[in-house]
Amino acid sequence: MSTTMSGVPPTTESLSFWAPRRCLREPIPQLFDAARLLDLAVESHLSGNRERAARRIREADIPEVGQWLQSIWGKQDPKIIRFRKVPNAPAPISKAETPRARNPSAATKQAVKHRDGHLCRFCGKRVSTSLT
Repeated sequence: MSTTMSGVPPTTESLSFWAPRRCLREPIPQLFDAARLLDLAVESHLSGNRERAARRIREADIPEVGQWLQSIWGKQDPKIIRFRKVPNAPAPISKAETPRARNPSAATKQAVKHRDGHLCRFCGKRVSTSLT
C-alpha cells in the first residue's frame, strides 16, 4: 500500500489517498519470486523436462501471492479500491436498463459475413470462419 512521506498510509481525507497510483497495490517480493519460478517452468517445459516444469509451477504457488491478489480481487477494501467522484459524469444506469444482448445475434453475424466476406475490415486478413 502507498504511504505518505512520513511512512504512514494515507487516509481517505488526504490528497495523496486520491492521487493517481502506479498500481492498485505495491508488489510484494514473493510476486517476483513466483514470476521467476514460472519463467523457469516455461524454460523447463520448452526443453522437454515436464517433471521439472511441474515442480516449478508447484513452487510458484506461494500463499502470500494468493493473499496479495485476493486483497485486490476479493471483497472490496476501500483502502485499495478507490472510487472517485467524477464531475459531470452521467448517472449510472440500473441493471434493468442495461442492454441484454452482449454478443451479436446470428442475424448480425450473417449480415457482417455477407458484407465483409471472411476479411477483417481493419487489416484485410482472413478471419476464422468459426467466429462468423
